[in-house]
Amino acid sequence: MSANNITIPLAKPGKPEPAVNVWFWNPQRYGIDHGPEWFTKRLHNIDPELEVTWSPMHERWLVWAKSPKLVHPVCQGWRLLFVHHDRDHNYLPLSELVFARIFEASVFAQGSAKAYFDRIIDEQERDDVRKETRLSTEAIDRAMPQFDYSKIKVSGYGPSNGSKFSTFFA
Repeated sequence: MSANNITIPLAKPGKPEPAVNVWFWNPQRYGIDHGPEWFTKRLHNIDPELEVTWSPMHERWLVWAKSPKLVHPVCQGWRLLFVHHDRDHNYLPLSELVFARIFEASVFAQGSAKAYFDRIIDEQERDDVRKETRLSTEAIDRAMPQFDYSKIKVSGYGPSNGSKFSTFFA
């Protein structure tokens, strides 16, 4: 067999580990790292059914709410509210931002669940308009040099006598 005929079998993708899923790191699971005691006390002052856990796989803090009606083998009665990170999905330490985000999503801040939903939809529409504006502006900025290049220009040196095509057939 020559060296050119070597074939390597493709590896079949395996089933991902359960720990890859953020819901794996729920407060009910044995051995989970909960937030620091000082933070947990403040969190329980807001609502005793809130918990914060650490996901070593994702290296992020997870904020949970107890939801006994939720029966799922992974979540086990806990609903994931959010993963605590910044806009670029970078790590953020536990701080007042967690409490601000909890309050922002609460019914007390919005007045009702419908008002909260309407606000989220408005934010999505606003972000879509910003994205479209940015993309169209970038497209125009990229197209303008080509447009300027394709304009008819006066040829030659010295004073202009108009379009270079005006006296072509004379």
